[in-house]
Amino acid sequence: MQVGNTIDVKSMDVEQAEQNAWTGNYQGLYVKGLAADFDLYVYRDAYTSILAECPANQWGTTRSVPGSGTIVLDQIHTNDWALYAGVEFGDADYPVKAVSFEANASSLSSSGVIEVWLDSLQTGHKIAECPITSTGSFTTYKNFPVDIPEVTGSHDVYLRFRGEGSGKLFQLKSFRFLGKLKQPTANQSIPETVQYTVFPNPASQQFTVTSKEPFSRVRILYLNGQVAGQFRYPQPVLTTTLTFHPAPGTYFLEITTNKGTRCTKLVVL
Repeated sequence: MQVGNTIDVKSMDVEQAEQNAWTGNYQGLYVKGLAADFDLYVYRDAYTSILAECPANQWGTTRSVPGSGTIVLDQIHTNDWALYAGVEFGDADYPVKAVSFEANASSLSSSGVIEVWLDSLQTGHKIAECPITSTGSFTTYKNFPVDIPEVTGSHDVYLRFRGEGSGKLFQLKSFRFLGKLKQPTANQSIPETVQYTVFPNPASQQFTVTSKEPFSRVRILYLNGQVAGQFRYPQPVLTTTLTFHPAPGTYFLEITTNKGTRCTKLVVL
Protein backbone atom coordinates (compact mmCIF):
# COMPACT_ATOMS: atom_id res chain seq x y z
CA MET A 1 0.00 0.00 0.00
CA GLN A 2 1.40 3.40 -0.98
CA VAL A 3 1.50 6.09 1.67
CA GLY A 4 1.83 9.66 0.43
CA ASN A 5 2.80 10.96 -2.98
CA THR A 6 5.67 9.70 -5.14
CA ILE A 7 8.85 11.75 -4.68
CA ASP A 8 11.52 12.16 -7.37
CA VAL A 9 14.89 12.48 -5.57
CA LYS A 10 17.16 12.27 -8.64
CA SER A 11 17.79 16.02 -8.68
CA MET A 12 18.92 15.97 -5.06
CA ASP A 13 21.22 13.03 -5.71
CA VAL A 14 22.96 14.71 -8.66
CA GLU A 15 24.29 17.54 -6.50
CA GLN A 16 26.00 15.23 -4.02
CA ALA A 17 26.19 11.76 -5.49
CA GLU A 18 28.23 10.28 -2.66
CA GLN A 19 27.12 9.61 0.92
CA ASN A 20 24.84 12.42 1.98
CA ALA A 21 22.50 12.59 4.96
CA TRP A 22 19.85 14.57 3.06
CA THR A 23 19.37 12.08 0.22
CA GLY A 24 19.66 9.21 2.68
CA ASN A 25 22.70 7.52 1.17
CA TYR A 26 24.26 7.00 4.63
CA GLN A 27 21.27 4.72 5.20
CA GLY A 28 21.80 2.72 2.03
CA LEU A 29 19.59 4.44 -0.56
CA TYR A 30 21.04 4.62 -4.07
CA VAL A 31 19.26 6.56 -6.80
CA LYS A 32 19.24 4.94 -10.27
CA GLY A 33 16.31 6.74 -11.88
CA LEU A 34 14.22 3.56 -11.79
CA ALA A 35 11.15 2.47 -9.88
CA ALA A 36 11.92 0.39 -6.79
CA ASP A 37 10.06 -1.48 -4.06
CA PHE A 38 11.76 -1.13 -0.68
CA ASP A 39 11.02 -4.67 0.41
CA LEU A 40 14.44 -5.11 2.01
CA TYR A 41 15.38 -1.64 3.20
CA VAL A 42 18.14 -1.72 5.82
CA TYR A 43 18.66 1.51 7.76
CA ARG A 44 22.06 0.52 9.20
CA ASP A 45 23.58 -2.82 8.19
CA ALA A 46 25.57 -4.63 10.88
CA TYR A 47 27.89 -6.25 8.31
CA THR A 48 28.93 -3.07 6.54
CA SER A 49 31.48 -0.78 8.24
CA ILE A 50 29.67 1.78 10.40
CA LEU A 51 31.45 5.12 10.64
CA ALA A 52 32.06 5.85 14.31
CA GLU A 53 31.90 9.60 13.70
CA CYS A 54 28.11 9.42 13.16
CA PRO A 55 26.42 8.25 16.39
CA ALA A 56 22.72 8.89 16.94
CA ASN A 57 23.62 10.02 20.47
CA GLN A 58 26.75 10.15 22.60
CA TRP A 59 28.25 11.22 25.89
CA GLY A 60 31.70 12.77 26.24
CA THR A 61 32.99 12.06 22.74
CA THR A 62 33.58 14.42 19.82
CA ARG A 63 33.84 14.16 16.03
CA SER A 64 37.24 15.34 14.84
CA VAL A 65 39.65 15.31 11.92
CA PRO A 66 43.14 14.56 13.29
CA GLY A 67 46.34 15.21 11.37
CA SER A 68 45.87 12.07 9.25
CA GLY A 69 42.75 13.58 7.68
CA THR A 70 40.57 10.66 8.80
CA ILE A 71 37.29 11.66 10.47
CA VAL A 72 36.95 9.76 13.75
CA LEU A 73 35.11 9.56 17.03
CA ASP A 74 37.58 11.30 19.32
CA GLN A 75 38.16 12.41 22.91
CA ILE A 76 37.14 8.99 24.19
CA HIS A 77 37.54 8.65 27.94
CA THR A 78 36.40 6.17 30.59
CA ASN A 79 32.58 6.02 30.91
CA ASP A 80 31.96 7.86 27.62
CA TRP A 81 29.55 6.15 25.24
CA ALA A 82 28.07 6.35 21.73
CA LEU A 83 24.75 5.06 20.37
CA TYR A 84 24.19 3.69 16.85
CA ALA A 85 20.47 3.20 16.36
CA GLY A 86 18.59 0.66 14.25
CA VAL A 87 21.37 -1.79 13.37
CA GLU A 88 20.02 -4.71 11.34
CA PHE A 89 21.57 -8.10 12.19
CA GLY A 90 19.25 -10.31 10.11
CA ASP A 91 15.77 -11.79 10.06
CA ALA A 92 13.64 -14.16 7.99
CA ASP A 93 14.25 -12.08 4.84
CA TYR A 94 17.92 -11.44 5.66
CA PRO A 95 19.12 -14.89 6.85
CA VAL A 96 22.42 -14.03 8.50
CA LYS A 97 23.56 -13.85 12.14
CA ALA A 98 26.38 -11.94 13.77
CA VAL A 99 29.17 -13.99 15.37
CA SER A 100 31.90 -11.40 16.02
CA PHE A 101 32.56 -7.67 16.47
CA GLU A 102 35.44 -5.74 14.92
CA ALA A 103 36.61 -2.21 15.76
CA ASN A 104 39.01 -0.13 13.68
CA ALA A 105 40.90 2.14 16.08
CA SER A 106 44.18 3.86 16.88
CA SER A 107 45.71 4.21 20.33
CA LEU A 108 48.81 5.05 22.34
CA SER A 109 47.45 3.19 25.35
CA SER A 110 47.10 -0.53 26.02
CA SER A 111 44.28 -0.28 28.54
CA GLY A 112 41.26 0.70 26.43
CA VAL A 113 38.16 -1.48 26.17
CA ILE A 114 34.98 -1.15 24.11
CA GLU A 115 31.92 -2.66 25.75
CA VAL A 116 29.24 -3.59 23.19
CA TRP A 117 25.66 -3.37 24.50
CA LEU A 118 22.34 -4.04 22.76
CA ASP A 119 19.30 -1.77 23.22
CA SER A 120 20.22 -0.12 26.55
CA LEU A 121 23.18 0.55 28.80
CA GLN A 122 20.99 0.01 31.85
CA THR A 123 18.61 -2.82 30.95
CA GLY A 124 20.13 -4.23 27.75
CA HIS A 125 22.64 -7.03 27.17
CA LYS A 126 26.41 -6.67 27.03
CA ILE A 127 27.57 -8.99 24.24
CA ALA A 128 31.29 -8.19 24.06
CA GLU A 129 34.32 -6.54 25.58
CA CYS A 130 36.83 -5.61 22.88
CA PRO A 131 40.33 -4.68 24.13
CA ILE A 132 42.05 -1.87 22.21
CA THR A 133 45.83 -2.10 22.50
CA SER A 134 48.46 0.39 21.37
CA THR A 135 48.90 0.85 17.61
CA GLY A 136 52.01 2.97 18.13
CA SER A 137 50.43 6.18 16.87
CA PHE A 138 47.06 7.93 16.69
CA THR A 139 47.48 7.95 12.89
CA THR A 140 47.92 4.16 12.67
CA TYR A 141 44.63 2.23 12.67
CA LYS A 142 44.23 -1.49 13.23
CA ASN A 143 41.32 -3.92 13.42
CA PHE A 144 40.49 -5.42 16.81
CA PRO A 145 38.11 -8.42 16.55
CA VAL A 146 36.32 -10.29 19.32
CA ASP A 147 33.79 -13.14 19.26
CA ILE A 148 30.22 -12.49 20.39
CA PRO A 149 27.12 -14.63 21.02
CA GLU A 150 24.98 -15.07 17.91
CA VAL A 151 22.79 -12.01 17.30
CA THR A 152 19.82 -11.53 14.94
CA GLY A 153 17.06 -8.96 14.63
CA SER A 154 17.24 -5.16 14.77
CA HIS A 155 18.94 -3.52 17.74
CA ASP A 156 20.30 -0.23 18.97
CA VAL A 157 24.04 -0.71 19.53
CA TYR A 158 25.74 1.13 22.38
CA LEU A 159 29.51 1.34 22.65
CA ARG A 160 30.70 2.17 26.15
CA PHE A 161 34.36 2.95 26.69
CA ARG A 162 36.58 2.29 29.66
CA GLY A 163 40.26 2.22 30.55
CA GLU A 164 42.85 3.23 33.10
CA GLY A 165 43.50 6.82 34.10
CA SER A 166 41.73 10.03 33.08
CA GLY A 167 43.40 10.57 29.70
CA LYS A 168 42.21 9.94 26.17
CA LEU A 169 41.96 6.20 25.50
CA PHE A 170 41.87 5.87 21.70
CA GLN A 171 40.30 7.10 18.46
CA LEU A 172 37.58 5.02 16.79
CA LYS A 173 37.30 5.14 13.00
CA SER A 174 34.65 2.49 12.36
CA PHE A 175 33.25 -0.82 13.48
CA ARG A 176 31.28 -3.70 12.02
CA PHE A 177 29.96 -7.13 12.85
CA LEU A 178 31.00 -10.29 11.02
CA GLY A 179 28.34 -12.87 10.31
CA LYS A 180 27.44 -16.13 8.67
CA LEU A 181 24.39 -17.56 6.92
CA LYS A 182 21.74 -19.17 9.10
CA GLN A 183 21.39 -22.07 6.65
CA PRO A 184 23.33 -25.13 7.79
CA THR A 185 26.44 -25.93 5.76
CA ALA A 186 28.65 -28.98 5.55
CA ASN A 187 31.74 -26.85 6.06
CA GLN A 188 32.70 -25.23 9.31
CA SER A 189 32.95 -21.44 9.38
CA ILE A 190 36.31 -19.92 8.68
CA PRO A 191 37.85 -18.50 11.87
CA GLU A 192 37.14 -14.78 12.27
CA THR A 193 40.87 -14.04 12.10
CA VAL A 194 40.78 -14.87 8.38
CA GLN A 195 39.94 -11.52 6.78
CA TYR A 196 38.71 -10.80 3.26
CA THR A 197 37.37 -7.78 1.44
CA VAL A 198 35.03 -7.09 -1.47
CA PHE A 199 35.63 -3.83 -3.37
CA PRO A 200 33.75 -1.91 -4.50
CA ASN A 201 30.66 -2.80 -2.48
CA PRO A 202 28.08 -1.70 -3.59
CA ALA A 203 29.22 -2.81 -7.04
CA SER A 204 27.84 -2.65 -10.56
CA GLN A 205 29.02 -5.60 -12.63
CA GLN A 206 32.65 -5.99 -11.58
CA PHE A 207 34.28 -6.26 -8.17
CA THR A 208 37.45 -7.65 -6.59
CA VAL A 209 37.65 -10.22 -3.78
CA THR A 210 40.85 -10.24 -1.71
CA SER A 211 41.63 -12.61 1.15
CA LYS A 212 44.52 -13.25 3.53
CA GLU A 213 43.77 -16.98 3.19
CA PRO A 214 43.88 -18.67 -0.28
CA PHE A 215 40.38 -19.52 -1.53
CA SER A 216 39.21 -22.01 -4.13
CA ARG A 217 35.60 -20.96 -4.71
CA VAL A 218 33.42 -17.84 -4.70
CA ARG A 219 29.64 -18.14 -4.71
CA ILE A 220 27.00 -15.41 -5.08
CA LEU A 221 23.84 -16.37 -3.21
CA TYR A 222 20.32 -15.02 -3.25
CA LEU A 223 18.93 -14.11 0.17
CA ASN A 224 17.05 -17.43 0.27
CA GLY A 225 20.36 -19.31 -0.08
CA GLN A 226 20.00 -20.31 -3.75
CA VAL A 227 23.10 -19.94 -5.91
CA ALA A 228 23.09 -17.00 -8.34
CA GLY A 229 26.66 -17.48 -9.55
CA GLN A 230 29.75 -19.58 -8.84
CA PHE A 231 33.47 -19.25 -9.62
CA ARG A 232 35.99 -22.07 -9.00
CA TYR A 233 39.80 -21.92 -8.88
CA PRO A 234 41.73 -25.23 -9.29
CA GLN A 235 44.73 -23.45 -7.78
CA PRO A 236 43.63 -21.39 -4.73
CA VAL A 237 44.10 -17.64 -5.10
CA LEU A 238 44.42 -14.66 -2.78
CA THR A 239 42.62 -12.20 -5.04
CA THR A 240 40.31 -12.28 -8.05
CA THR A 241 38.31 -9.77 -10.09
CA LEU A 242 34.87 -11.04 -11.00
CA THR A 243 32.42 -9.91 -13.67
CA PHE A 244 28.85 -10.71 -12.70
CA HIS A 245 25.56 -9.64 -14.30
CA PRO A 246 22.75 -10.19 -11.79
CA ALA A 247 19.65 -8.09 -11.29
CA PRO A 248 20.24 -5.13 -8.95
CA GLY A 249 19.65 -6.11 -5.33
CA THR A 250 21.20 -7.58 -2.21
CA TYR A 251 23.11 -10.87 -2.28
CA PHE A 252 25.52 -12.86 -0.13
CA LEU A 253 29.08 -13.44 -1.31
CA GLU A 254 30.65 -16.63 0.06
CA ILE A 255 34.29 -17.72 -0.20
CA THR A 256 35.63 -21.19 0.52
CA THR A 257 39.13 -21.90 1.83
CA ASN A 258 40.66 -25.08 3.23
CA LYS A 259 39.44 -23.88 6.64
CA GLY A 260 35.77 -23.59 5.69
CA THR A 261 33.46 -20.86 4.39
CA ARG A 262 32.74 -17.21 5.16
CA CYS A 263 30.16 -14.85 3.70
CA THR A 264 29.41 -11.15 3.55
CA LYS A 265 26.69 -9.00 2.04
CA LEU A 266 27.06 -7.83 -1.59
CA VAL A 267 24.93 -4.99 -2.98
CA VAL A 268 24.60 -4.83 -6.77
CA LEU A 269 23.48 -1.52 -8.28
